[in-house]
Amino acid sequence: MKQKHTKQSHPTRGQSGHYVAPAVLVLLPLAAFWRVTLADYLITDDPETIIENPLVLGGLTFAGIRFAFTETVVGHWHPVTVLSHQIAAQLFGADPAWHHLINLAIHSTNGVLLYLLLRRMTERQWPSFFVAALFAMHPLRVESVAWITERKDVLSAFFFLLALIAYCAYSRKPGWRRYALLSGLFVLGLMSKSMLVTFPFVLLLLDVWPLRRVIIDLKVHAATLRAAWPLIVEKLPLFGLSLVFGVITVIAQGQRGALKNLETISIGDRIATALTGYVWYIGKTFWPFNLAFVYPHPEGSVPWWQVALAAIFLVAVTAWVVWRWRTQPYLLIGWLWYLGTLVPVIGILQAGEQSVADRFSYIPTIGLLITLVWLVVDVAERARIPLPLPAAFGAAVLLVLSVFTWIQVEVWRDSESVLLHSLKAGGESYVVRSNLGALAEQRGDFQEARQHFEAALRVRPDHPTALFNLAGSFVKQNQPAMAIPLYRKAITIQPEDGDVHAQLSLALFMVGDTEGAKAEVAEALRLGPENFTAREVAKYLEAGASQ
Repeated sequence: MKQKHTKQSHPTRGQSGHYVAPAVLVLLPLAAFWRVTLADYLITDDPETIIENPLVLGGLTFAGIRFAFTETVVGHWHPVTVLSHQIAAQLFGADPAWHHLINLAIHSTNGVLLYLLLRRMTERQWPSFFVAALFAMHPLRVESVAWITERKDVLSAFFFLLALIAYCAYSRKPGWRRYALLSGLFVLGLMSKSMLVTFPFVLLLLDVWPLRRVIIDLKVHAATLRAAWPLIVEKLPLFGLSLVFGVITVIAQGQRGALKNLETISIGDRIATALTGYVWYIGKTFWPFNLAFVYPHPEGSVPWWQVALAAIFLVAVTAWVVWRWRTQPYLLIGWLWYLGTLVPVIGILQAGEQSVADRFSYIPTIGLLITLVWLVVDVAERARIPLPLPAAFGAAVLLVLSVFTWIQVEVWRDSESVLLHSLKAGGESYVVRSNLGALAEQRGDFQEARQHFEAALRVRPDHPTALFNLAGSFVKQNQPAMAIPLYRKAITIQPEDGDVHAQLSLALFMVGDTEGAKAEVAEALRLGPENFTAREVAKYLEAGASQ
C-alpha cells in the first residue's frame, strides 16, 4: 500500500453553477434568518458577554484586548470571539440588530465555504451544493445564529472550514508554508471555540475520502497502519494543539463550576446520555420540531430500554457503513465525522446543565449530511434516475426547512419568548425558571419572580442560583429574614461564592445582626476584594460603629 493522490472519477457538472450556487447559498440564509435582526439580547449570557461587560462594550481598547486574552467569559477562554464582539461594539455600539446581523453574515459565509470545500475535494458540484444548503437552512442552526453569545459557534466553524480548505491545498502540494497556514487557521478556530479539538481527526478522515491520500484496507490492519502512519505523524502538532486547548477548556470550565463530577453524574449516566444523545441529534436532523433553548439533563432517569435501543442502533449503523466501505466510502467517513466531532459535547465530560443542545450540532451535522446527500445521489445515479428528479426533491426539502427555520427564528425574538417556548418544547427546567424569574424582577413584578424561583427549586431544591435568586427577591421586597436561610443553604453548596456571602451580609445587616454581617463581609472580601455589595455593607457597618 502507498500514499497516492488521485482526482475523483466524477466530473463537475454544470460549470455555470460555480457562480450561481454561492450566490444562492448567501441569499437563502439571509432570507430565512433575516428576522434575527429584529431580536433583542437574551437574558442568559448576553449581559455577561456584551451589554454588561464594559471591556467588551467599550470596543477595541488596550484594556479590552488584554481582557480578551487573559480572562474567561461565561466559563470559556475564546479571545478571538471576544475580539469579534469588541469590534462589533466599536462599530455599532450596543444595537443588537448589528450584532445579530454579524452572526447571520458569518453563518451565510460558512454555507458558501462548505460548498467550496466539498466541491474542491470531490469535484461534485450539485451534491456539494445540497449539503451546504441543507446545513445552512436547517432549523438546528437557529440557536447558533440568533443567540449573540453563540458567535463562537459560527466563528469557530468559519475558521474550521477555512482550515479544511487550506488543508486541501496542502494535501495536493505539501509545504511548510501551507502547513503553517492551516495550523494558524486551526488556532484561530480553537480561540473562537475549543470544540474544534477534533479537527485533526477530521483531517485523517478526509485523507481516506475524498482526498484519497491513502488507500485503507480494513482487512489488512498492519499494512493499513504502515500506509497511514506518515499521515498520522504529519498531524501530531495539530493533535498537540488540541490537547493544549482541551486542558485550557477544562480549567476554565472548572473555575466557573460548570464541570460535573462523578458524584453528581455517574459514569453510567454519562454513557447513557451519550448514547441517547447521538440518536437524539439524528432524530432532530430528520424531524426538527420542538427545538428548545434548554433540554434538561436526565441525570439517571433515562430508561434502560432507550439506552439499549440507542446502542443497538449505533452499532447497526456502524456495521452497515463498514460493510459498504469498498463501494461507498463516504458512508463511513461521514458517519465517523458525525460521531467524532460530537465527542467533546456528548456528555462524557459534562459541562453545564443541558443534556444536548441545538448549537452543539453545528459542525457534526455536516458529516450526517454528507452521508445522506451522497447516498441519495449515488442511488439515483445507479438507478439512472434523471438529475432533475433528485434535484426537485432536494429543493422541496430545502423549502420545507426554510419554513421551519423562519418559524423558529420568531421564537428567538426576545428572552421571554425563548424561555416560555423552551418550557413547552424541552420540559420543566430550573435554568429556564430562574431566567424567567430574573425577567420578572426586571419588570418589577416580584411576585411573579418568586413564583418562578420557587418553581425552579421544586425542580432542583439544591440549585444554588435558584436559592440565591429567591433570596434576592425577598430582600428586594424588604423581607430579609426570609432570605437568610436561603443564602445560608446556597453557601453550604458553593462556599467559595463571594456574591452569596456579600448578599447574606446585607440581609443580616438589614435584620440588625451586625456581628454576623461583619463575618460575612470579611469572607466576601476575602473571596473578592472588589465585591461592590460587600464594600457598601462594610461602609454602613463602619458608620454604625463610629456613632
